[in-house]
Amino acid sequence: MFLPHQAYLMTDAIARTVYRKLISKKMLLEWVTAADAEKASRNNLSAFLWLMLPAELLALLSLALTLILKPASFEVTTAFVAVWVLSPFAAYTLSKIRRPERKLISARIFNSLGW
Repeated sequence: MFLPHQAYLMTDAIARTVYRKLISKKMLLEWVTAADAEKASRNNLSAFLWLMLPAELLALLSLALTLILKPASFEVTTAFVAVWVLSPFAAYTLSKIRRPERKLISARIFNSLGW
């Protein structure tokens, strides 16, 4: 489900590294910790949509290329693209902080343990 997003992130990281090492020679130590990145987008659906926009565009590009180059594969590609388009919503849902459910332990359980 997150394959286009991961592909975009890795391609971006590789391109930045190559550019900085070979051409600009600047900002070689620039980085953002995972904790800082997580804080920025955890509780906001629009942040997830914006963050994953390049992946959405990659998914739509793959659908367009399939229509142009191999229209017979349209049904299969559409299934993948549908899942990829829903990935920001899945990422948002999975990243929500959920409070642990508390349950009271009855006295019967303690008595059965011999306490």
